[in-house]
Amino acid sequence: MSDDMEKNLAQKSYEESLANDFFVMISEARENGVDLSEGFETTPLSMQNATLRYMFYNKKFLKGTTMPMALKKKLGVSNILTAVEVNGQAVGIFLVCTLPIPLDKVETEEQVLKGIQTKALYDFKDKVALLMQRGLETDQNMSTH
Repeated sequence: MSDDMEKNLAQKSYEESLANDFFVMISEARENGVDLSEGFETTPLSMQNATLRYMFYNKKFLKGTTMPMALKKKLGVSNILTAVEVNGQAVGIFLVCTLPIPLDKVETEEQVLKGIQTKALYDFKDKVALLMQRGLETDQNMSTH
């Protein structure tokens, strides 16, 4: 198998994995009585100085925010954004999935997978990797007593 084919399979696998995670989060929110039309947030990872946040919101809600107009033009009916925060400040917000239907109408993982925005997803992945690398470098540079 060529390196390009392996890379494409790895990318597809990552997209499928995250689409599954998002679908499970939507399903669990529905089961827990969350009003999906209002949207919700979840924090899958929180470390000492950094947090990853997933935000599930509709277009109407997001249009009322201060996000750049270029990003607002890309919004779907429902949207999944990821945020990387360091010391409580967002260092990156990524529109990783846009859906042509309301969150409460999402019935399959495939619907989520079709909405994945590949470039934004990999920009998010790169930001997280950089953050993790810097965290490990900081940990390794700390002296032990």
